[in-house]
Amino acid sequence: MSFKEIQLAEIIVGKRHRKIKASRVESLCESIVEIGLMFPIVVRKADDGGYLLVDGAHRKAACEKAGWESAPCNVVTLGDLL
Repeated sequence: MSFKEIQLAEIIVGKRHRKIKASRVESLCESIVEIGLMFPIVVRKADDGGYLLVDGAHRKAACEKAGWESAPCNVVTLGDLL
């Protein structure tokens, strides 16, 4: 596990994640603008060199809404079960 600042455009959100709720994104965006991102987005390396989202789809969307180009991420190594 490592922490790294990653471009949000490099993070691929897979089909297994729940649908994004706009109200949740708005609330998180306000919090992120006010106090920053408290919990990093969790990703794993993709075969193509990018990153696959493991946890934090709403946080990623909120960071994008706040105008961030990158965000702190926890890069983990997992099996292909995701």
